[in-house]
Amino acid sequence: MNASPLRLGLALALLGLPAAADTIYLLDGTSIDEVSITNETCQEIEYKDSSKKKTVKTDDVLRVEFTAKSALVDRADTAAAEDQLGAAIGDFTTYVEGQLSSGKKPRYEWEPAYAMHRLVELYGIVGDAQGLIGAADKLIANAPDSRHVPEAYLAKADAQFQTGDAAGAKKTLDAMHDFIQAKRLSPRWDLEQKLASALCDAKLTGKKLRDELDKVSKEAGGNFPQVKNAADVAVAESWLAEQKFNEAEPIFKRVTDQPKAGRATLAAAYTGLGDCLFKRATTKEGEERAALMTDAIEAYMRVVVVYKDQVRYVPKAMFWAGRALDDSNDELQKEKAQKLYAKVARDYAGSKWAEEARNFRKSPARPAKTGMPRAAGAPQRGAPAAARSGRALRGASRRRGLRRARRGGLPTSRGAASAPSCPRRDRARHGGARGRSAPAPANDPAGRGGPRRRGGGG
Repeated sequence: MNASPLRLGLALALLGLPAAADTIYLLDGTSIDEVSITNETCQEIEYKDSSKKKTVKTDDVLRVEFTAKSALVDRADTAAAEDQLGAAIGDFTTYVEGQLSSGKKPRYEWEPAYAMHRLVELYGIVGDAQGLIGAADKLIANAPDSRHVPEAYLAKADAQFQTGDAAGAKKTLDAMHDFIQAKRLSPRWDLEQKLASALCDAKLTGKKLRDELDKVSKEAGGNFPQVKNAADVAVAESWLAEQKFNEAEPIFKRVTDQPKAGRATLAAAYTGLGDCLFKRATTKEGEERAALMTDAIEAYMRVVVVYKDQVRYVPKAMFWAGRALDDSNDELQKEKAQKLYAKVARDYAGSKWAEEARNFRKSPARPAKTGMPRAAGAPQRGAPAAARSGRALRGASRRRGLRRARRGGLPTSRGAASAPSCPRRDRARHGGARGRSAPAPANDPAGRGGPRRRGGGG
């Protein structure tokens, strides 16, 4: 008779063997399955495959999925997955503080750094810049050999830049450069630092910015596709800021067709692709227009559904998906558009996109407008788009966990300056179009997006 999964799990536990296995996803599209990760460093990830100890270079890793976790960390991840972000932050904070104060060896060697990294990510999602900066500082100070430290520097610099502290961002990136040299890290991180420095330099706009980004892209080449794609998407966003849709669209399309990039890079690419398709649709009629609008909806909704943690792009994508649906003569499509407007207004209250959505919602007192919303200037680097996204997340999804967070003594961050979602790779790289450009024409969505982003994996 075959053993049940429950009995098998109990038997494995009694034997001291892991009943659950971790998975390492690689940049080449393959994965290392059914392993037990023992430690992570800036250079490599150590794991056990059966009884053999093995390693894989951190540069080759897109992301890691841990199955076995301590109870508190597992509960925090579950809360985050259910959009109870305040509760997740509270649980991760409790775990980290308890671990650091006890001085005891953790059950899983990788877990304290992982928990601090998750705090950096979550503070970015809820829009608490100071919380993100504090979490990044804690990770850098207490887990200096973790593979998450370079990402913490990048997240901190981006948060500082987005909240107007360009000098602080430069100082952080200079510290990252010193860290890279001291740890003799892979050339990838030197490229990441160069990319971040370009994106956080307020003096670089337009062609000068694109020239710097192109240098990074060419240097990254095929060796570091995450960096190359992040730089290329930032170039495309710069073209969008100048209303150069024809130049931007093929770049966005290439990245989405060959997605060796982090979640933030891909969210930016699909949002930008939707913008370009929407713009082209407005120049067509009949079936061709309808087909392009459908393609734009698919691009926008991929961001809403697949990259829902990328709050720098989700509200914009949701709003413009509604606009594309509204372009149809089908009443069912128009009803879907109204639902999207309502969701943007509810879940991202206080943001620019919530205000735009309210202008297009139907009500008994005022029919929905039929024209395009008032044109807005193209996204500007350093503009408070991230702050707008952060304030929005203080809506329904975030409030579900705030009470638990308060019980743990965690600040709820109401009114705090916001930061973009954690930078690149799976933790979300960032960047975004920069530069000040002329107001966007009434019929195009470019310019209504968030700040720059950088992308990345891992």
